[in-house]
Amino acid sequence: MERHTPDLILIVNDAPDQLALASIVLRQAGYPVETARDGQEGLERARQLSPALVVSDVNMPRLDGIELCRALRADEHLRRTPVLLVSALRRDTESVVAGLEAGAEDYLEAPYEPPRLVAKVTRTLERAHAEAALRDSEEKFRTLAEASFEGILIHDQGRIVECNSRLADLFGYRPAEMLGAHFLKFTAPESHAALTHKATTGDERPDEATGVKQDGTEFPVEIVGRNIHYRGREMRVVVVRDLTARKRNEATLRARTEADAESEKMRSLGQLAAGVAHNFNNALAAILGRTQLLLRAATDEQLRRSLHVIETASLDAAEIVRRIQTFSRRAPAETSSRVSLAALVQDAIQLTRTRWENEARAHGLRYDVRFTAHVTADEDFIAANASELREVFVNLILNALDAMPAGGAVEITESQTNGEIMIEVRDEGAGIPPELLDRIFEPFFTTKGSQGSGLGLALSYSVIDRHGGTLGVTNHPPHGATFTIRFPLPARRDQSANSLVPGAQLPAYRVLVVDDDEEVRHVLVELLQTLNQEVTGASDADAALAALAAAHFDILLTDLSMPHTDGLTLAAHVRRHAPHIRIILSTGYGQSLPGNPLGAGLIDYAIEKPFDISEVKAALQAISGQQ
Repeated sequence: MERHTPDLILIVNDAPDQLALASIVLRQAGYPVETARDGQEGLERARQLSPALVVSDVNMPRLDGIELCRALRADEHLRRTPVLLVSALRRDTESVVAGLEAGAEDYLEAPYEPPRLVAKVTRTLERAHAEAALRDSEEKFRTLAEASFEGILIHDQGRIVECNSRLADLFGYRPAEMLGAHFLKFTAPESHAALTHKATTGDERPDEATGVKQDGTEFPVEIVGRNIHYRGREMRVVVVRDLTARKRNEATLRARTEADAESEKMRSLGQLAAGVAHNFNNALAAILGRTQLLLRAATDEQLRRSLHVIETASLDAAEIVRRIQTFSRRAPAETSSRVSLAALVQDAIQLTRTRWENEARAHGLRYDVRFTAHVTADEDFIAANASELREVFVNLILNALDAMPAGGAVEITESQTNGEIMIEVRDEGAGIPPELLDRIFEPFFTTKGSQGSGLGLALSYSVIDRHGGTLGVTNHPPHGATFTIRFPLPARRDQSANSLVPGAQLPAYRVLVVDDDEEVRHVLVELLQTLNQEVTGASDADAALAALAAAHFDILLTDLSMPHTDGLTLAAHVRRHAPHIRIILSTGYGQSLPGNPLGAGLIDYAIEKPFDISEVKAALQAISGQQ
């Protein structure tokens, strides 16, 4: 068995800056690091060092990352060394697939943030250590099993002439009861042909079979035999090992492995969904923005109708992308932001539509889910974790549907009273039995029998409580139940002349727009110019810093995801060196922003792609209101 230097990492990359960066990051994370400048040198160094992990670029001279992976797999001493490929996935998908087929354990999409590299390396090493520990365990098991026979018998043409007490105990007999019996009596019929063939041919390879105890219980066994001369005759000695515990452990390990694989698959799928959504949002931002610019200038009615069709289709596509982003955020974010309760309720209604519309129709049922808001736009917003609250609303809607197996209506209302904002979800079911009302929010308590986990309402209660609100229930048997969520009404914002008023006159700002997508950048520049702003465009962070050094700006509007230096890094630099500049962050990744930059004061406002002219104007109005 090959032995690795503990956690030594070999980094292979022909780009000196990338090689240096990865080395620094991993050394700071506590890993010993060695480097190689191309695949051929990487293979030679791997043979010298026996690293615990190889982190390799894909495209390199002499020997690329895929060929390096194949060479490592072909080397007897390095074939189990895990390989982490680094590749620009969107530009190099075929190479990534080829690398994984060549035996790479995982890939890391470039460019990457240093924490992502450390996390990938840590997970890959943990997985490699776990697999090595499993191999060690299996080897020790085999050694011990062969050194200490479980049950031993000697048979002559199938008739048992000798056996030990362990064998008798294994099958539930006394040794004397087994002597003279045919050894096939103690195995299931489906095992007889293989065991007879092995005895006849002298096959000494171990094989698995099904043993049968005296009480008829079947259990897995491993049987290995050898023909010997005993008492002057050729007989066969057989060793029988009980595999019950090993099979149970293998089943447990297999279940865990399958669960881990499924989790990793869903995580990868979520990452892919997020990446696809980001790219679509960039395209939609350009389409929607350009369409709205044309609408402002178009006078021909037929042309305007066509442009409205494009605008509507773009908005519909944006909604589909938001659903993809909702899917990709499988784990709830830990940060909070200013969210619209009405929008979250509408999201929950759409997310459950398949259940209360399509599935119900297939079963001949009819459900009606209605939402009515009786609050102003300003009252509707609170600081919260959007993903967690959305799941609460989804859970309450599904519970309401479960309470009406024959169909019915779910009424959801939003209102404001006594300094609180209130969401009520009412169904037309039979109501909750009064004796169960006090237990409805207890963990693992359910009225759905085996169909319910008893966690939905308990988790919902916990989420609302964590957000400073309350979740209660009012019973109306036999006319249903009402679940009520209450949040303290947030402090009212100053309604100055520059507040978010559609018709308010915007001040004239000098705005620097930074986006690596040329079309999105041009659209943003033109949208801002239609709002009478003085605008300069920059294609990346370096160009933005040069522009900031050359001229005065009031607002920086920067994309989040850019090559080399991302929007948050640029924002942090500007916040340190030019704190008077207001910062707006645009993102195609939806509501999930790393590190809660709004709450941390790193940015002043965030807008999601695709955005229309009203959202851009709202961002400027919000900035104006902060000054």
